[in-house]
Amino acid sequence: MSPFVSNEGVISTHSALNREDKPEHSVEVIVSDNGSPSLQSTATVVIQVLDANDNRPKFTDKLFQVKLLKQHKHDGKQEVCRVVARDDDEGSNAAITYKLQDGANEQFQIDPLTGVVTSHGDFWPGNYSILTIKATDQGSPSLSSTTRLDIEWVHRPPLSSKPITFDEPHFNFAVMETELVTHMVGIIMMETHWPLLWFDIV
Repeated sequence: MSPFVSNEGVISTHSALNREDKPEHSVEVIVSDNGSPSLQSTATVVIQVLDANDNRPKFTDKLFQVKLLKQHKHDGKQEVCRVVARDDDEGSNAAITYKLQDGANEQFQIDPLTGVVTSHGDFWPGNYSILTIKATDQGSPSLSSTTRLDIEWVHRPPLSSKPITFDEPHFNFAVMETELVTHMVGIIMMETHWPLLWFDIV
């Protein structure tokens, strides 16, 4: 059923519209006279639904957990991880900025546009850092949500006495072009019994 009605040439809504469900409606309007025989013509009216800021940013995870090697202040700024939130609105209503909540010290920073968290300081094995991160959209009024980032600082593991090898020489994965940021592409398996490994794309 169409969410629109027409009376005396005026098109009006008779139910709520939601851009996220259907951003555009096409309505066919027929006008006819009272002659005999009656004559009529048809026009198509395209109605675009404008966005309202009715969706909060949503983080891809309610809790982010990472393990990092111990760090010294003289090592400089180190990247911890990137947190990502998405917003189902559009335009400025979907433009998100990130911020560390009150309580975060000067040892941590976050890029307000990318959500990349960095650390700069002395962190020893056995230490834990817990951060609360807030994502806010640019709507009016703005909407926001929060997530938690738990960081465990660990020892650098000793060198392996045996070569660490991949399960396969080549891994092939496929991903749709419409997948969201942080969508898992695939898992790379190793032939090792070491409990802790670090992977880098080189």
